[in-house]
Parts: sequence; C-alpha cells; structure tokens
Amino acid sequence: MFAFVFTMLLGLVLIGTGYPIVFGLDRKARLGEAERLVLALLIGALLLQLAVSAVGHATLDLVSMAGVGLVFGLASLPGLKAIAWTNLRDGLGRLPRLELALLLTVCLISFLQGLAPPNDYDSLMYHLAVPKADLERGFIAPDWERGLSNSFFPHLTTGLVRFSMTLAGEAAAQPTIGLLGLAAIAGTGLLAARMGATARISLWAALMFAASRVIVWEIGTVEVDLALAAATVSAMLVYLAARPKPAWRMLALFGLLLGIGFNTKYQGGLVAISFAPLVLLDLVRRRTSFWALALLGSVALGVFVPHLLENFLATGNPLFPLYHSRFYLGGAPFFDNYHLGYGIGRGFLDLLAEPWLIFAAPMQYFDGMVLGSPYLMALLPGVFIAWRRVQSGAAVMSVLLAYYVLWFFMQSQQVRFLIPILPMMATLAALGSGFLWEACGKNFWKRALTLLLLAGLFVNQALFVGIYATLRLPVALGLM
Repeated sequence: MFAFVFTMLLGLVLIGTGYPIVFGLDRKARLGEAERLVLALLIGALLLQLAVSAVGHATLDLVSMAGVGLVFGLASLPGLKAIAWTNLRDGLGRLPRLELALLLTVCLISFLQGLAPPNDYDSLMYHLAVPKADLERGFIAPDWERGLSNSFFPHLTTGLVRFSMTLAGEAAAQPTIGLLGLAAIAGTGLLAARMGATARISLWAALMFAASRVIVWEIGTVEVDLALAAATVSAMLVYLAARPKPAWRMLALFGLLLGIGFNTKYQGGLVAISFAPLVLLDLVRRRTSFWALALLGSVALGVFVPHLLENFLATGNPLFPLYHSRFYLGGAPFFDNYHLGYGIGRGFLDLLAEPWLIFAAPMQYFDGMVLGSPYLMALLPGVFIAWRRVQSGAAVMSVLLAYYVLWFFMQSQQVRFLIPILPMMATLAALGSGFLWEACGKNFWKRALTLLLLAGLFVNQALFVGIYATLRLPVALGLM
C-alpha cells in the first residue's frame, strides 16, 4: 500500500514540476488542459531523471534522494496550484460513463499488477538489476563487473527506478514506470479527440490501446516501450496542436518531447526520423523556417546530450553499445545483426504480410509479445469509409507507416518495439469502428452483423485482460 501511495504522490509531483514549462511554451493555449497534464508528467520525469543522475553519480542513498524529492516536492507546488482542476473535473463529468468505467477498470487492473514481484526477463536482468546495483554501491557507475552492455542504454526510466527504489523500496519501482503507461493511455484518447472523434470514440481509442495484451502486461513492469509510446503520442499531440504555423515555443516543446523519447530508448531516434517527412514538408510549404527547425533539433538533441556525454567518457562511443564496431576497428559487434532478428523475411511481400502475422502467428515468427484479438487490424480500414472527416489523418498515418517501415528494415522485429505507434493505430481503429457503425445506417441486419463482429473481437480480448488479472492481482494485493 505504501508503494501505491508513494507512486500517486510522485505522479502529482512530476505533473506539478513539468506544468510550468508546458504552460510557458504553450502561451497561445493551443493545448487542452488534459493534454498539458500528460506532457507535464513526462517533462517532470525527465527533470527528475536528470537530477537523480547528477546527484547519484556522487552519492545514491536515502538522504541524497530524499533531498532531491524535497526539492521537487516544493518546486511542484506552484504548478499544481496553476492547473485548472475545475475544468478537468467538469470535462471528466461530461464523458460517457460506461466507456469511462470500462477504461478505468482496465487501467486499474493493469496498474495494480505492478505491485506484484517482477517476473519478466529484461527487468530482472537489467531494468531493475542495474539501479539496485547502483543503490548497493552507493553511487551510479558503469556496471563493468557483469559485462552488461544494456546498462549503457538511455536512462529516463532507470533514473525513476533509482529514485523510487531508494525512497520506497523495490515494490514502488514497477508502479512508478506504470505512471508513464497511464500517460500513454490518456494520450491515446486525447489524440483521438484532437483528430475529431467524439468523447465516446475517444474513450474507445484509449480502451483499445489499454486492453491490448502487450499493454496490459507491460504497464505492470519496468519495461520502457510504454514510456516511449507516451513520449511519441505526446509529440504527435504537440505537432497537431501547433499546426498550421507553429510558434517557436511550440516547436521547442515538440523537440523536448522527441528528446524525451531519445532519453527513454534508442528507438526514440526512429520516432524522430518518422516525424521528419512531416517537418520537412512544412518547411517546403513555408509553414516553418530553417531556423525554427534548427531550434527543434537543438532542443531534442540537447536533452540527449548528457547521456551521449556519459557514454562517450566511459566507452568512447556516445551511442554505446550501438555501432561500437564502427567507432572502433575490431570493437565488439554489439547488436550489429540486431535488425535480422525475428520476422518472416525482409522482402516487399513480407512487409505487407507481417501486420497480419503479428496477430495471427506471434509465437511462431516474433518475440511472443501477443497483441491479442486482431481488432486493430480488423477495424482500422474502416477509417477510410469517411477519411475526409478525420482531422490530420494523413499526418498521423504517415508517422505510423514511416515508423513501421523503419522497424521492419532497421530493427529486430520484436512486436513490443511497435508499441510507440500503437496509440495511433488504436485511434484510427476506433475512428474506423465509429464510421463502420454509421455506415450500417438503420439496417437491422447490418447492425446485427457488425455487433456480432465487435462482440467477438472484444470478448476475446477481455479474456487476455482477465487472465492477467487472475494471475497477478492476487499476488499484487497480498492475497497469496
């Protein structure tokens, strides 16, 4: 229970710390208050990670982290006071109650699973093991003893785990990272709303994302893909809000979120590349200037510089362990053939077939990260029934497809590496389901067939949510 209370308080502190930055960069109020809170949580997480890293390299113990926590707690108060809580409460009260109840139930079931002991390989190997080793050592340092190259990966979630583990014990580590998963879920619903969806469809978008089997599992771990998804959907929210002619402050905010993606996972670089065609098209259309894009890039890179510098000083390679054999002739070939892992091939037909096979044969060709019932693939094409009504649909679709192509050719084809674009996919699928229902009109048989299809997909998916609740909740709640 203490871990849960600590995590809730930490979430408020992170929001309060990041809110003044979001408010200052969104002077023209292009973002809604709920969108500002999602962004504030991520920015607060970045600031805390940087503070933990700065202090932790000298000393990492209860006293030092309590001092960091005190500073952040006090710094969060003005931000928390400035938030328009009344507007948020009124907006929440206008949401459809059934869909809201379903979404909150899935979120609570998934989040509480984080109170159970960790049981996934990556967390036990380094996501939890590296921060624990630092805590036992008394300061942050490369974990040379175990030869784990993974300990040089970006540190945003690692810094949060160090902080929560020091102050509240190991039980608080998974729920702390779960906060970023909740941000990704909220961001999905907000993205749907920004694309013109009704409140009901926006909640369905968030629910479709939250109920995906891989999301239900990962939100209760310290895996980092959901944190990257939160940064990605937040960057998309800012990009869409800033159009058609973004102010320099909004571009700085956009760059800050891309930098948070970098600081979360190296795949954050692929997210930034996926946005590049949109940004360059804006430059060609003279919606923005070269200097504005230089500011965007400088902010994004500037956020990542501390990590690059730390890796360079330790290994001579700022992106260590990536591309190490290219930085040093004869250097260890960490991950050099990483992009060849999993999948059915790297040809054009494979590119077209894999979206279906990810759902149909995840254990045979991929990493076993099951998404569940193929409702995303089944419903997404429905968005083209009324494509012209989708606001900024081309922009969202272009980022989704660009990331998928980069994942296909440049990454190990692990399904969980697609999590950063699942919010966009869920949003388009939710819009597609709405358009499909509208297309049925008042025809009884069309409506009955559509309801049967939707019921089959969602009942099947509910089983995935239920089985994880059955397996992990009793342990998380201390019932066994």
